[in-house]
Amino acid sequence: MSLMQEHLDPRIHPYRGDLASSSLRGRVASNRFVVGEEKRLVSAISPLRRQPSPSSERVSELLYGESFIVYEEKDGWAWGQAGGDGYVGYVGLSNLGKPSVPTHIVKTPLAILFEEPDLKAPRFDVFPMGARLSVQGFDGDYAQVLEGKYISICHLASLESIESDYVLTAEKFLNAPYLWGGRTALGIDCSGLVQTALQRSGRFVPRDTDMLEQSGMLVPGHDSSILERGDVLFWKGHCALVLDQDYLIHANTKNMGVAITPLVETVERYKSLLGLQICSVRRFPDD
Repeated sequence: MSLMQEHLDPRIHPYRGDLASSSLRGRVASNRFVVGEEKRLVSAISPLRRQPSPSSERVSELLYGESFIVYEEKDGWAWGQAGGDGYVGYVGLSNLGKPSVPTHIVKTPLAILFEEPDLKAPRFDVFPMGARLSVQGFDGDYAQVLEGKYISICHLASLESIESDYVLTAEKFLNAPYLWGGRTALGIDCSGLVQTALQRSGRFVPRDTDMLEQSGMLVPGHDSSILERGDVLFWKGHCALVLDQDYLIHANTKNMGVAITPLVETVERYKSLLGLQICSVRRFPDD
């Protein structure tokens, strides 16, 4: 098989015509192959962009403490691959560093980082669900992180913890604004919501809708009577979580945010106004 016949998806395989990961040697054509260097995000949230420009499309986001394998540093940008879901893109180099190995994860949609272990202390930053922090100690109801900054322990969970009801996790994002490529309560898109909810339940799935649609177990048929809480409905370019047999929860552009909408009405709207039929239904049972 020739190199060009393999058709690896560049969204999740780090290769360009001039540079590629050494792990892809023999599978793709590139002028140079390099071993990546692992770094971690040191800002609360950073866009992952298609091209090295602040005006380029936001294809996803990285959160504090998440790993990023860097293959190139140039003109203030790092090109590489997210350690979590494998998405490839460009991150501002100033957002990357080598923080301590994470021990805890933010479990709430947003959590405030304080200058002192006091609710009246100045706010230092706001971290999103999924941010990975290294706890250095405790002071009452606060955990010390980031060299002397503090976060309430009620916003943290151990790195290995899971929330089994991922639909309930999705509901915590109700009314979060819609943001293409977003993954947080400050802005999130349809696949970002589903991915984030599933990740908190220990189910690690791809970022984009078309790749996400290949995950889980295919449910035959699309009739609402066979749907179960937690099923994911897929249209071309969109996905939604089944809340129950009557309602969906999804980040959508009609509401410009995360909303609960009637299942039948939503399916009919996509069909009549947008010409979109349900492509498939996937289920994510417990292991």
